[in-house]
Amino acid sequence: MSRTLCVSRKWFSLKGEVRFTDEAGELDYHATGEFAAMRPTWTITRAGEVVARLRKKPGSWWLTWEVEGEAGDFQIQRKMWSWTRQYTVVGGVADGASISGNSLDLRFQVRQGSQLLARSGGELLSLRDRHLVDVLGGDELFVVIAMLVILLDRAQDTAFLAAN
Repeated sequence: MSRTLCVSRKWFSLKGEVRFTDEAGELDYHATGEFAAMRPTWTITRAGEVVARLRKKPGSWWLTWEVEGEAGDFQIQRKMWSWTRQYTVVGGVADGASISGNSLDLRFQVRQGSQLLARSGGELLSLRDRHLVDVLGGDELFVVIAMLVILLDRAQDTAFLAAN
């Protein structure tokens, strides 16, 4: 069963907020961040209930997010030395899955083996990060977590470049 989610993130949100809505504009998932200099934590809720928490792994050589929740406990690790964003999932419901993007960070694919779980596209110029995600199979919550990691990683890189 295919389903489309709209993922949007406001650029000027102080705390951090990402919304995942369905085709009708109804809120499905809501992610909020907590201020923490060393180990930021993001919480994903559905219908007011916490379904997952994400934390950056401290002291890792490469960006690693530790995930716990309804989709199980697993890690999403960013590959080093790649021209595009590339991630690998370790453990949990999607062990071995890969997440890859294009050079402009507008399109992403989530694959587990040869199966395409999700694909997304984004708008080039927008006041918010906005992506349409086609969930094609697998665990929908896992796809939501993967998209959140991509957006957070992109936002961190953008903030780093703006500061330097």
